[in-house]
Amino acid sequence: MRLKRLAATTVVLLFAVLAAIVIALHLLVPHSLAPALAASVKADTGRELSFGEVGLTLWPRPALVLSQLRLGNASWGSQPWLAQVERASAAFDTLALLSGRLRIRQIALTDATVLLETDANGVGNWVMGSSKAGQPASPNALEIGELTLRSLGFTYRDGRTGR
Repeated sequence: MRLKRLAATTVVLLFAVLAAIVIALHLLVPHSLAPALAASVKADTGRELSFGEVGLTLWPRPALVLSQLRLGNASWGSQPWLAQVERASAAFDTLALLSGRLRIRQIALTDATVLLETDANGVGNWVMGSSKAGQPASPNALEIGELTLRSLGFTYRDGRTGR
């Protein structure tokens, strides 16, 4: 009888701890990651990154989900946004994360538009960064397994000809 009570108590405590972790992940992690992500992009590229809602899914694998993602255009650009994505999700490998590596299993982008354009000198709006930016991270620092694009639109504008 004592063994059954101990087992039942252990199971209840285990579920309580797991529930607390799930609640903490849903409430805290996405909201704390969003400003840090936007600040990092701004520091590395000089471009604004904005998004609507930020969420986290746990099933079938943990993923960060962003809505209304927008990346700012060059200051001389014809439109305010270089890229807009209605929904973006990044499913990450938790075991790799625990070992200190960032491995993204899949990035999925839905309803995305990209505006590629050049200025009068032929410089593209995809050229980013500043002279203050350090060396890029090692290619081994980030691994991406799969990229899925649904409903992607491209626009190209030549700054020299205006077409």
